[in-house]
Amino acid sequence: MYVKICDKSEINKEGEGIVSQKTGIPKVSFIALINDDPKAYHLNWTSEDGKIIDAQITKNKKVDILSVNNN
Repeated sequence: MYVKICDKSEINKEGEGIVSQKTGIPKVSFIALINDDPKAYHLNWTSEDGKIIDAQITKNKKVDILSVNNN
């Protein structure tokens, strides 16, 4: 599931790349299922300018940015 929704790279031609399409980043560094909602995932990645970004993606392919923190 991680590769399918997060990665849309040359290696993963099958991936939907939902996160990449919504956020503009090619890969996500962390993903976990949210316990109280089996259709939602918590994502984490580091932006090009070094900020840590937390987001949530739901089954309807909606990406919500939860926070942006400086390193």
